Amino acid sequence: MKKKWVTFLRIPAFVLFLAGVGLLMYYGQKQRDQADCRNIDIRFSGAPQLTTSAEIYRLVRQRCDTLEGFLRISLPALESALDTLPFIRKAEVFRTLNGTLVTTITERTPVARVFFSEGPSFYIDENLALIPVREGFPIDVPVVTGHLPRDAREAQRFLNADSLKNITYLDEATGFLAYIRHDAFWQAQVEQVYITSEGELELVPRVGNHVVLLGDTSHTAGKLAKLRMFYQEGLSRGGWNDFQYINLKFKNQVICKNTAHHGTQ
Repeated sequence: MKKKWVTFLRIPAFVLFLAGVGLLMYYGQKQRDQADCRNIDIRFSGAPQLTTSAEIYRLVRQRCDTLEGFLRISLPALESALDTLPFIRKAEVFRTLNGTLVTTITERTPVARVFFSEGPSFYIDENLALIPVREGFPIDVPVVTGHLPRDAREAQRFLNADSLKNITYLDEATGFLAYIRHDAFWQAQVEQVYITSEGELELVPRVGNHVVLLGDTSHTAGKLAKLRMFYQEGLSRGGWNDFQYINLKFKNQVICKNTAHHGTQ
């Protein structure tokens, strides 16, 4: 008889437990439904260069103010809205159980600053996206000048069409600068890339008065290896300012024009 009473009491206790859990879930869900975006957590994947947490917070806050209820916010729509900003490469948004809207921002990484003949200059990233220069957010990257599209609008039209990319050669200059970005020596040494009318690249170094004639971007690794060796060994016979140009366009050769003697070595 005792065993029956124990079994009988256990069943209602289990039912009460389930009912309690259900009530907690119901009120928790209702509370989240009625919650707003007051708790917003902004995170960056890397150190921010082009924006601030406060600016992203304001953008998310403005978006939330137009919507009703924490769970009614469309996360894909919010991510898409943030992705349209030119300095953001990717935005990811998710909710936490405690009612926080977490926004993770991955910024675009400029590899150069492009100066057009008309209009303002723009940064450009390795994916050929043009990024407006923002006052108060200076970034130390090489500059690209020379024979370029007239302005940023024309450049973007060319870069968006595969058949037109080679008209500008801006993609080659950008690809070269994206390549050297991972090498501390070349990143520190190359200050400017000039695109000639033939579409060849000329490098202006930070140290020395010479110009490096790179030519096209074929065999870039080999050309830079030759130049590094020349810097380490060839310049031991002269100074950084003794050459007018260093030509890397020919295979297995480094041709230099000496400033003092106006000769070629």
